[in-house]
Amino acid sequence: MKVAKLFSGIADILIAYCVGHCSLLGTAPFGTAIIGAGSACGRSPWMLLLGLLGAFFEQGGFEKQGQMIYPLIWVMAAVLVRVRKLQLLYPRSFLLSVLVGLETIVLQIGAAFWLPGAIGIPLACAEGALVFSFMLAYCFSYRNLSGDKLLFLTDTQTMLAVLILATTVLAGMPVQLGGVVEVLASVCLFTIFYISYRFGFSAGVSWAAISGAIYALRTDDMQMLAAWVFLAVLINGLTEFLHIGRYGSILIFVASDCLLGYFAFPQMLSEAGIKAIATAVFVLFFLPGRLFVQVRTQGDAMALSGAEWGKLTLSRVRSFSDALKRIDYTFAGTEGQRIGFSQIGTMLEDFTKQLDSPVAMRKDAETAIVSELGRMGVHVKSLTLLKAQNGRYQLYADARVGRGRLVGAEAVRKIASKETGIPFEIGEDSRQMVGRSYDLVILNQKPAFRIQTAARRLSCQEDVISGDNFYIGNLKNGQALLMIADGMGNGVQAAKDSEALLSAVEELVMTGFEQEMAVRLVNAYLAEKNKGEHFTTLDMLLLDLYTGVGHLVKYGAATTYVCRGNWMECIKSTSLPVGVMEDAGCECSSKKYYAGDLIVMVSDGVLDSILFENKDDYMHTLLEALKDEEPETVVEAVIQDIRSVCGKRLKDDATIIVCKVMKNL
Repeated sequence: MKVAKLFSGIADILIAYCVGHCSLLGTAPFGTAIIGAGSACGRSPWMLLLGLLGAFFEQGGFEKQGQMIYPLIWVMAAVLVRVRKLQLLYPRSFLLSVLVGLETIVLQIGAAFWLPGAIGIPLACAEGALVFSFMLAYCFSYRNLSGDKLLFLTDTQTMLAVLILATTVLAGMPVQLGGVVEVLASVCLFTIFYISYRFGFSAGVSWAAISGAIYALRTDDMQMLAAWVFLAVLINGLTEFLHIGRYGSILIFVASDCLLGYFAFPQMLSEAGIKAIATAVFVLFFLPGRLFVQVRTQGDAMALSGAEWGKLTLSRVRSFSDALKRIDYTFAGTEGQRIGFSQIGTMLEDFTKQLDSPVAMRKDAETAIVSELGRMGVHVKSLTLLKAQNGRYQLYADARVGRGRLVGAEAVRKIASKETGIPFEIGEDSRQMVGRSYDLVILNQKPAFRIQTAARRLSCQEDVISGDNFYIGNLKNGQALLMIADGMGNGVQAAKDSEALLSAVEELVMTGFEQEMAVRLVNAYLAEKNKGEHFTTLDMLLLDLYTGVGHLVKYGAATTYVCRGNWMECIKSTSLPVGVMEDAGCECSSKKYYAGDLIVMVSDGVLDSILFENKDDYMHTLLEALKDEEPETVVEAVIQDIRSVCGKRLKDDATIIVCKVMKNL
């Protein structure tokens, strides 16, 4: 922290020192503007004042009576913007700039009456207006550079403000130090390479033109303007064509400078030119790699491209289309049940809700992710953050690595989780390794909850297959699906009926259909196909692991028990089983589940085997004693206890699912 503060203070002194050398129309508004903006944006006013006084002393300002007013103006500006009540003004940068501009006008007008050689009243008013304008621009620059590093790529006003600050500093920078060190040329070459490498062709060539123009005006060497523009074009073209990294680009930078100096611009190979390129390259080699992350496009720079977004959407559309085809195949030959236009419209509406929406990622997090991956040799083409209706985030990183490297998706996951504050895990469809060609690394937000489950399926007769079936699975959208189906009677036919029901419902729900619609479609089909001769009860829980909200759908199913501490809820059903009537209703229950909750789903065979009159009280007593146990232990204990109660012979086929909701670490 102390080192960072030291470097920050040194930077303030150097910036103020350079700005203090600038003047316009016989006035010096830049120094007042920089100390006002810096103080308003949290920089050290005393470091800025020290730099300004250094430039003031070097220019002999203390020997000119008309210039003696400037130290007072600077001190007053620093004190004015630090007044707590004034800092609460909104918008602060605008009103404080107005106040500093007025303060400059008042003090300069006073100096016109008291100090010989002062600039006079007309120029005092002009200087106040310039102070207001430049302070406003400097405030935008300071806030961007200390906060959102990429804002100036998308915001024209901020980009202009950053350019104003940069050109002011460059214009006031000394050409040489002690006749030995080429300061201005070295800084110009350094920034030309840095901006070209990081921000691409347009930004690099534009800055080469600006810095070249300033250098030409300061040294009367107009050829350097053309030389540096040619240099920026050359290094950008070669770097883009060869796809090389930072150090290779620096070598191209040096080679291009030498070639241009040898064939076209001999000034670049003069003693001063060689000193400048050597100094710039030395600094480039030893700067931290995280500062050289390439950001090639403006505007929506880190958004997924149209082609990639199209592939993702097309994949989901195909899944939906396949589901419709399967439905059409399922209902083929049935006359009574047809899917009407209103139902198709509802399906499409539900489908569009499933498409996750892109959301803006924080620029600081975006920059940090790209920077950290860049240090590992991973080039990120795009970062896209999606948000689903349940608040689940997905991050798509289109990335590749350079030659001779191999980086796992786990490294991308760790960096993305750290910088965004969202706990990610690698998606099933994601690339597991980042290769030489651009491909998507898909990260899904880790759910807030996880479940532990255990299940048993028992037959009431030793040599006859159970007519019950169950399903436990996790869907790709972060939901857990638990189902019990109890076929009519027992044996092979009942087992086939219950298995067919679970398979059909699972397929539709995994495709994205809502639970109730999926079961209604299957119910209508089975009712017409079986003519009420075969039916199956269904108990289905769809638990969102991100929100903890569970949706329970029951068609003639047995009671479901939810245990939380010493409290237990019994969720019952009085509806008909699936396959009895085409328009049969169901019981639906939605509730929020919490870590530690125990959900027990059973078929009729479990409750029928309890010979006590109040079966719910018996289950309450039994489960309360097992509430802190693992699901496997609970299942075994319930089965053993019920077997002992019913004389070790079940009254009907029995299935039990125990699900424990737990916090995801």
